Order: sequence, then C-alpha cells, then structure tokens
Amino acid sequence: MSLREELNLLYKNLKDYLKELYEKAKLHPLISLIFIIAVGLLVAIPYVQVHLLSGMTNNTEMAKQENQNRTTLAQIFGGVTLGIGLYYTWRRITIAEEELKVSKESQITERFTRAIDQLGNPAIEIRLGGIHALERIAN
Repeated sequence: MSLREELNLLYKNLKDYLKELYEKAKLHPLISLIFIIAVGLLVAIPYVQVHLLSGMTNNTEMAKQENQNRTTLAQIFGGVTLGIGLYYTWRRITIAEEELKVSKESQITERFTRAIDQLGNPAIEIRLGGIHALERIAN
C-alpha cells in the first residue's frame, strides 16, 4: 500500500470518527459543553499562569512549569469527575434498594392474599397449605 493510499484511509477513518463524535455530542450537549470548557481551561490557565503572571524568561523552565500546572489541573478535573461518578453511583444503588424493598413488599402482599384465599377452600389440604403459608409470612 502506498503512502497516498494510507493517508487517504487515515483521512477516511478520521472523518468517520469525527462524524460519530459529532452525533454523540448532539445527543449529550451539556456533557459536550462541559468537556470543551474543561479542555479549554486545561490549555488556557497554565499558559496564563506561566507566560503572563510568573515573569519567567527561560523557555525551558516555562514549558516545564506549564506542564506541571496542566498536570495538576488534569488531576483536579479527574478528581471532580470521579466524585460526580461516585455520587451518581450511590444514588443509583439507593434507588435500586428502594425498588427491591417495594418488590419484596408486593410479593409478601401477593402471598398473603393467596394464603387467605386458600383458607376458604373446602379441601382440608389446601386450607392447611394456607395456614402454613401464613405462618411462613409471619416468621
């Protein structure tokens, strides 16, 4: 495969990827906006801190400092994102526990109703089954 063919394939893949990314961004505009702002801050804040506010003149030191500031900001954003993820996970677990509790209560109610119906049956075996079912529910 020639270099031109490889570059054309790379361009096509990149174009498809960007189209897919755009479709996802349209589905989640708020998350996309937050991501764009975070990346913008990750680029802009270290630049402003080092180049405009520090008064450094050595390009190597400025690049090192800018990179350290960028690393710190990335860690802060990562920590905030992790905290938000933990909060939503906790909420999802809490909701699942509440749904489980409601489901259990519904099952108990259904079993109780069936056991009461069995008590009115003329067959002794079915009435005894109803009594045992009520005993299990009570326990």
